[in-house]
Amino acid sequence: MGSQIDRREASGDGGKSCTTNEAAEMLGISLQTVQRWMDRGHLRGWRTPGGHRRVDVASVHELLATARQAENGAAAPEAPDAARVVEAAPRIYLVDDTPSDLELLMAITQFVMPKARSVGLPNGFAALMAIGREPPDLLITDIAMPGFDGLEMIRSMRENGATAHVPIIAVSSYHDDEVQRMFGAIPDGVAFLRKPVTPDTLRTAIARVRQVESLSPQ
Repeated sequence: MGSQIDRREASGDGGKSCTTNEAAEMLGISLQTVQRWMDRGHLRGWRTPGGHRRVDVASVHELLATARQAENGAAAPEAPDAARVVEAAPRIYLVDDTPSDLELLMAITQFVMPKARSVGLPNGFAALMAIGREPPDLLITDIAMPGFDGLEMIRSMRENGATAHVPIIAVSSYHDDEVQRMFGAIPDGVAFLRKPVTPDTLRTAIARVRQVESLSPQ
């Protein structure tokens, strides 16, 4: 018990902790994702003497703040426009940690689907939490991103019933066999495109993954 108290006192929010279910609800992600983020050090926490996980509330707030800053373009000073919204519908989330690639991807997507609302996000953490708050009609994500790669984000979405059926296109500068060797297999139902993405390849990929008529290229 003493060890548990010590850890709580050392946490950054006055020792406050929460359950993994509560953390998942606050972050808008699945329980399994919370557990993985704890195991990988993205969230601070510990286990009680009975073996139950407890999450440091301060680390939850820190991750939320980082994600919100990223969405507002403040998390990456070198790319203040990393998170932008082009008003229209349907809603498309685009995720890439390279600002120039994100810029190009957004431009091509807007050309192919001029009526869409394109939301650019600079990393998988910000994207997954945005998806938890409001699932998009389509997700287009880079695979090779630091800390939390695109395929891990996709797997986390597939575990969550609210996001399991979001149409997804994964993009990478690597060949698909290189992606599988480095990051694991691309999940079933996910379209894969090599960079640079072109309007024609994007149209074809959208046609493969669309599940509602509103996602048909205009």
